[in-house]
Amino acid sequence: MKKSVLVFAFFLSFCWLGAGCGPTRPADSASDGSSFGQSSFSSASSPSSDSSSVSSSSSDPTSAPDSSASSDSDSSSQSSSGSSEPVPKPEHAKVVLMAGQSNMLGCTFAEYLTPQSIGGERYEKVSGKFEGVRILLETGNSLDDFVPVELGQGNKAVMDGVYHKCFGPEVGMAEYLSEAFPDETIYLIKFAVGGSSLKEGWTSESRPPVNYNYQYFKNVANSGLKILSAAGLAPKIVGLCWMQGEADAESTREAWSLEYGENLAALVSDLRMNFNAYAWTEHTLNFIDAYISNSPDWTFYKNVNAAKLSFSKKSAHNYLLDTLAPDLVEKGRNGLIFDREATTLTPVDVKHYDSSSMLKLGNMFGEAVAELCRTP
Repeated sequence: MKKSVLVFAFFLSFCWLGAGCGPTRPADSASDGSSFGQSSFSSASSPSSDSSSVSSSSSDPTSAPDSSASSDSDSSSQSSSGSSEPVPKPEHAKVVLMAGQSNMLGCTFAEYLTPQSIGGERYEKVSGKFEGVRILLETGNSLDDFVPVELGQGNKAVMDGVYHKCFGPEVGMAEYLSEAFPDETIYLIKFAVGGSSLKEGWTSESRPPVNYNYQYFKNVANSGLKILSAAGLAPKIVGLCWMQGEADAESTREAWSLEYGENLAALVSDLRMNFNAYAWTEHTLNFIDAYISNSPDWTFYKNVNAAKLSFSKKSAHNYLLDTLAPDLVEKGRNGLIFDREATTLTPVDVKHYDSSSMLKLGNMFGEAVAELCRTP
């Protein structure tokens, strides 16, 4: 049987936020995933009690071949097997949670990706479906089935009556992870809300009142974890990818930018309180953050990024992606690029990453996830 690696991604467009249900929490006792119940899927791979019965019967030359004796023997063997043989633990499912605002949701237009802009071979890959990396989408008010990651699973953008496919980091993550784990199935859960600030849009238990976005994120994450355990798997969260901070760096929000570090620490502490039971290593949720861009719309980006850097140094389970590093997308230019393409914001959208940079952001998150997956 192929080993399954499951990373979830779930996302929700801002306009879908009117419907939802209350959050649930994982059982406190499920620290290693072993308390999740066995399903028929899991037990099907365990040694069959029927084969044990046949072996026992064939070794006894006096055993009668009549059907009633065979039935009694089977029943006895099943009871004995159930009491003497350990039930195999469910296979671990590697999970990645994704959250934040619009650069996590995905407002980048897919139409800018062409064979000329990213190369023919790469274009063919990212413009198709990633069958081995699947995403859980919401339709209406219920969680449906997992579908392959593909372009068009970001924000729902309509401009001048025309629908435009948008995408977020999930495509670049799928590109990277499908190559890193070619024989495994990966599932993503992503929840992101465009324009949401950490100051007011992601308040959690230690900063009441708890915001709807945070509550809904917990509900979505727990729904995905329950789906996995119902399939006979033991979900383990490799990490939570966070792409947010732009809304706290706007020109009128200097005070918010200066509070970002304190608010981020509170958020992550509460997330760990809720999800450490499923953590991949040392019972502590890994947190994978990323710098926001130096777009002119984010006046106080330096304050926010300084807070992110400071927080990353407070725990071995905090990670930070340098999206401002040189030569990330284009040689001789620093950072991910945001100033060449339009979206619903015209003539140029400087709030959201250009198409090649959005792919790169996903690649960076994917690489971080892959490295953590290899951590015992």
